Amino acid sequence: CTFSIRRDGDSNWTDLAVNTRDSFVQFDTAHLPDGVYFTRIVATETAPRPVAERLTATFETDDLVVDHTPPEILEANAARAEGRLTIAVHGRDALSLLQGIEANFNNGLHEETDQPDDGIRDSRDERFTLEVPLAKTSGATSAEVTLYDAAGNSVSKRLTW
Repeated sequence: CTFSIRRDGDSNWTDLAVNTRDSFVQFDTAHLPDGVYFTRIVATETAPRPVAERLTATFETDDLVVDHTPPEILEANAARAEGRLTIAVHGRDALSLLQGIEANFNNGLHEETDQPDDGIRDSRDERFTLEVPLAKTSGATSAEVTLYDAAGNSVSKRLTW
């Protein structure tokens, strides 16, 4: 088998494994630019058929997303009202779905949510809200809020109140 990739918009394939008998291919995406890639595997028969009679099959897939860039926080705020502290974060990512937020308060409390405000985690642009009882945030004056994307990238922002 020969395993190849190409970036969306490019016409040339880059072979990552050529004439391998392995049933898998591992490769490091760290050197690849962010973007959507296509993969292709070309499987060719070997013996016992004569070379001229050997069959070849090609399989292609899409949507191998390489994303090394963190999401961006468009808006983040914290407000106290009605016995709770509400942290609201609006974020966006260029390639990956947003996964959620976590807040680490300066009193040692840790809270997180992966549920966006619209109820469906299906977008690269989402809003997340954490509501924490004021009793749990006693003594806290700030929190480090982190927004995550599906590729494992994150961005943080300190909120104070």
